[in-house]
Amino acid sequence: MEHVLELRPEICTLDVATMNFGAHAFVNVPEHIERIARAVRAANVKPELEVFDLGHCALAAHLFKEGIFAEPAMYQLCLGIPWGAPATTEAMLSMKQMVPAGSNWSAFGIAAMEFHMVAQSVILGGHVRV
Repeated sequence: MEHVLELRPEICTLDVATMNFGAHAFVNVPEHIERIARAVRAANVKPELEVFDLGHCALAAHLFKEGIFAEPAMYQLCLGIPWGAPATTEAMLSMKQMVPAGSNWSAFGIAAMEFHMVAQSVILGGHVRV
């Protein structure tokens, strides 16, 4: 986080929750997420809320409702990551439905599913990240 506060980019990635990834676990408890969100907001940096499954979407929506993230929130739906949401239209639709109204969102899929997922994102009214 120090590099974000020093460089002050327009946006920075904020993984919204704990996630298993291969043999590792990335631990982001709500208190930690709130602390980072407040620091980047004070630095006038917009967090891109990376969500990897429905539980992450629920936590991000809760934190948004609590005023932790400024409007409009910026969501990144990450699909096809091992142990996260699958790269399917159904998963994207479920995640999209949990994004607060007025928020910006984009989606991607990994590897062979990248094009399919970014095309689906456009069809559903989202943005594209490649």
